[in-house]
Amino acid sequence: QPYRSRVGSGLVFSGEGFPVEIPLEQLGGGGGGGDFVGETALARTSDGEQDDGVRQDFPDTAFWQASLTTDADGQATVEIPLPDNLTTWRLSSKAVTADTLVGQNEVDIITTLPLLIRPITPRFFTVGDMVEIGAIVHNNTGEELETAVSLQAVGVTLNGASSQTVTVLANGQTVVRWPVTIDNVAGVDLTFLVEGGGYSDASKPTFGDGGDIPVYRYNADDIVATAGQLDENGRRVEAILLPPGVDVEQGEVAITLSPSLAAALVDSIELNNELDIVSNCAYAVTDRLLPNAALLRLGQRLDAANLDGEKVVQSETIVQESISQLEQLVLPDGGWSWCSSVESNPWLTGYALFGLAQARELGYTVKGSVLENAANYLVQQLIVPSPQLTAADVNRQAFFLYVLAQLDADIVPDLDRLVDENRQLLDPYARALVALAYANLGVTDGRVQTLLNDLNDSAIVSATGTHWEDASRDFRNLNSDVRGTAIVLQTLAQLDPNSPLLPGAVRWLMAARGAGGRTAQLWSTSHETAWTILSLTEWLAASGELEANYDYSLNVNLQPVTDGRFTTNSITDSRAFSLPIGDLLADEANFFDFSRGAGNGRLYYAMYLNSSIGMDFVTAVNRGISVERVYYDAACDPEAETCEPISQIEAGQQVRVVLNIIAENDLVYAMIEDPIPAGTEALDPGLNINSATQGGETTRIDEAYRPGYWGWWYFNQIEFRDERVLFLANFLPAGTYQYSYFLQATIPGVYQVRPTFARQTFFPEVNGRSAG
Repeated sequence: QPYRSRVGSGLVFSGEGFPVEIPLEQLGGGGGGGDFVGETALARTSDGEQDDGVRQDFPDTAFWQASLTTDADGQATVEIPLPDNLTTWRLSSKAVTADTLVGQNEVDIITTLPLLIRPITPRFFTVGDMVEIGAIVHNNTGEELETAVSLQAVGVTLNGASSQTVTVLANGQTVVRWPVTIDNVAGVDLTFLVEGGGYSDASKPTFGDGGDIPVYRYNADDIVATAGQLDENGRRVEAILLPPGVDVEQGEVAITLSPSLAAALVDSIELNNELDIVSNCAYAVTDRLLPNAALLRLGQRLDAANLDGEKVVQSETIVQESISQLEQLVLPDGGWSWCSSVESNPWLTGYALFGLAQARELGYTVKGSVLENAANYLVQQLIVPSPQLTAADVNRQAFFLYVLAQLDADIVPDLDRLVDENRQLLDPYARALVALAYANLGVTDGRVQTLLNDLNDSAIVSATGTHWEDASRDFRNLNSDVRGTAIVLQTLAQLDPNSPLLPGAVRWLMAARGAGGRTAQLWSTSHETAWTILSLTEWLAASGELEANYDYSLNVNLQPVTDGRFTTNSITDSRAFSLPIGDLLADEANFFDFSRGAGNGRLYYAMYLNSSIGMDFVTAVNRGISVERVYYDAACDPEAETCEPISQIEAGQQVRVVLNIIAENDLVYAMIEDPIPAGTEALDPGLNINSATQGGETTRIDEAYRPGYWGWWYFNQIEFRDERVLFLANFLPAGTYQYSYFLQATIPGVYQVRPTFARQTFFPEVNGRSAG
């Protein structure tokens, strides 16, 4: 429901992320505005003596210099360009002499104006929010001023006059407000202006990206994707039915046609590179490293002239950056963790080490100590094969041994014991990894052929392609049919390039793009995308699929959309275009007719429907995870009285947010995103901002509370961001959980709140969503 916030007084602002009373003190604070007086003021007057531009550069740090050298008397001059913040800057310096005498000093620099304006805005908006944005006008002179205050706004509908006349007492301040409704835009551009008594000021808000405050839509994105290929002269028809409640004014059907696997892979890598990643997560960095390393290896093995030079340079840059990031993220024991955790994770350590080994094979420099320490850590995770082990145990052992084989470790005896003791427990992908490990170490005995025979026998062949499945879902080893099929394809392409199973496996993997709803050119997770691109480039190098000579066309609802011809000269060029949802039929199926003429080569196509569904048509969803969000007045103590849910509260008050989560099965690498209302701030208990700040609490409510028992604290990382709170759990056992945290209401308004969403990072089909 809309979240309402009302307050009579406007002397509350959010300059540092939390509301504070606004005193008029000699020293300053508060970012873009500031309540500052003093003879060191930088006067901005209307006669143009100073720059009369809009203040909009508000960095947290105005200046930093690593070192400088003084003269013989220990004197040095530093010129510091001050940004637009009106605040108290603190300049700190430390000195050391050649004979190790040391010292330090600090000095405060106040920047202010006789008349200044400080915006009061949320950090973000949601389409449809009705907000009372405002500004505080400060008169730092000794005389009463009559001022003209105005708002220039793009992306909002003003529900009143844009200009107001207010009187500000000497050395006083006043609040001016403008009620606005947020339009359906990507960002809101606001400029606040004041003029009076011969003085003036103009300022942008301190929040936002590139000058705009971001706007989120009060709806749920819905992505449906499919992909396929035409191996010979013929047609393929795909149908799309628009979902109920779709917004016909936004969204599209994006389509890509590719003349070869090389073109499709280059497009996939480029699109994968455009996705945002969490740079402090070793898995995400490795997921980005591997596809780019695969592209560079393909360029080495094939004619590099067939690859776009700019894309090669981009991949080279990403590989180098990924190496640096992984070297920085490594923990003291030599391992890596999941997203800044302090405890190394064996599987993720093996994955990150595998990525670095791939980069080193390309000729990149990787710190020897990082490789050695990680390999030693991985060796310590090896177990002795025995009949008592589970499939998950031996599958993980196979992966560790495969990674160590990339570093030429002497692990042939370990491979032999694993095959002799536990081969029947190994899933197909694990058998493929063992075969590759043998091959990397130059072993070609009967065990390798036995493993290849096992892969042939376990293949699932159908009219649509060939794939492999594991005996059971193994979340801890992140297995999936897509990743497993990719690893088997890589193994066969390298060790049995003439296998008749290869074309079917390629067809199945290419058709599996878009299954997770991200885009039809990628697979359901970045992890699957990384392994699949790695394997398909291996097959492409082995098959040399670099020929094309045929005509193509696409009709939509019997109307021609595009046609053309692919040849060998355009083997890495794709054709991409899109159709607005408004051009499609709303109440019946839309038919997309792909046609390929006679000639050599394959036609790969990918398409996805990217639409937005209005919240009136969006209900809570449980696909393995149930999520419920309830708001309560923080003043109500649930241990002392019955607290009722609320939908409105006064600005300046706190809200207790309660998330109820039910995991039907054990979850691995679970992620929960809880959007907050604009005009509120999530209180981070890790920041000592205010003695009234209240921290969050996690409780497992399906078992008795045991003092001192920390097993219920499963969310090992919680991030408080501008527009949402993000919860990460390496492992969340099946059960019912309740997490509570607090919001501070700061800006009056009526706000739309987007649903809470939960999913498994590597298995996004396991997810849940609350109501809006």
